[in-house]
Amino acid sequence: MCDETPQHDFQRLPSQFRRMPSNSTLAAQHQQAMAMFDPNVRTSREAPPKPDPSGVEYPRAASWAAGSCANVLNDEKGRQLFRCFLFQSLAEENLSFIEAVDKLKKMKSSDEKKEFAKHILDTYASSINLSSNAMKRMKDTIESDSPDLEEFAPAVKEVKRLLENDQFPRFRRSDIYLEFLEELLPRSYAEKWATSFEALLGNHVGRHHFRLFLREIHAEENLRFWEAVVEFRSSKNKSSAMVNLGNVILKTYLQEGTLNEVFLPFGVRQLIERRINDREVDITLFDEAIKHVEQVLRNDPYVLAVYLASATVATGCAVVGCTIGQRTMERTRVLSRQPPTEQNEASAMRTRRGSVQKRIEKSHRRGAASVKSRKSAKASKMSVKSRKTGKSSSLKVKTKNRSKEDEASGKVQK
Repeated sequence: MCDETPQHDFQRLPSQFRRMPSNSTLAAQHQQAMAMFDPNVRTSREAPPKPDPSGVEYPRAASWAAGSCANVLNDEKGRQLFRCFLFQSLAEENLSFIEAVDKLKKMKSSDEKKEFAKHILDTYASSINLSSNAMKRMKDTIESDSPDLEEFAPAVKEVKRLLENDQFPRFRRSDIYLEFLEELLPRSYAEKWATSFEALLGNHVGRHHFRLFLREIHAEENLRFWEAVVEFRSSKNKSSAMVNLGNVILKTYLQEGTLNEVFLPFGVRQLIERRINDREVDITLFDEAIKHVEQVLRNDPYVLAVYLASATVATGCAVVGCTIGQRTMERTRVLSRQPPTEQNEASAMRTRRGSVQKRIEKSHRRGAASVKSRKSAKASKMSVKSRKTGKSSSLKVKTKNRSKEDEASGKVQK
């Protein structure tokens, strides 16, 4: 039989048990936490407005993906675009919590601070993912008479780490960010992709469309490995984070039999494994592997993508590597402002096929001409050699005849 705690002993319990919330409070918190999974609630939320691209140049927007999450948060329009992405991912409360704490730090009145700190706890305690220690420190300082804002630092640090490691990598690959970049993309950038493999890989939008094309031909793992190595090189040299990331790349792309296996020469793969096992990890770990992968991508997929997209690139369409077919035609219509008629689609398809056929015929003519020139050069060499041989033989005959004549004239004189 269990003994119940006497009423007069309740005050002896620790504070965290004396301040247990009521059943109604727990139910409200549970309802608030589960609301994010309700499709009716999600659709009724008001979406934040997208930033206006006017006044933003392409290099500025492209730098958001090249840096860290702090670069995006420090840019007004980058932060707003990131907020739109978090809204779609049901994670905007993380950014709202950071902004609320920043607002709290700027307040001067102690009563206002205490009231707003309680508002932060009531609003975000059930929606953000924090460790027990960070949550306890935040609750304790809010319940005290004079809240110490430094007690919010562990919670803010954990939320920022979550954004940096989880949400920000997804933001860089998200459709909302790529669409924003495409609105700012200069036409000259897209035109370079048809002639420069390096320009294609070095551009965020071009690399995205190239990935779509590689997915069609089942070679996407090569580009994903390339991108993973770029991220590996951006980490601190010879740090534990670099070692861990090197292990992840090895297990994800280089181990035999993995789903995303990248095929490398045996010696290159063996050298990478040995250096990781010996913890000789630095920025040069994957240099030889990257050279091999870039050569593979340049020789076959890139050439094929340029052939298939040559007609649309000529109209200013950024589709090198774009999914062939309807997706290509839709993107062409957007940039060229053509009406979506069947006649235009058929005409563009005939133009593309004709361009590819002309390139193939041109390469064949070049090959035939080179073979013909080699044959003619060989024939001319043989004729020159034969002429030289004929001249030398005639000289020998003349010399021999002259020697015979000299001998005969000598005998006559005797």
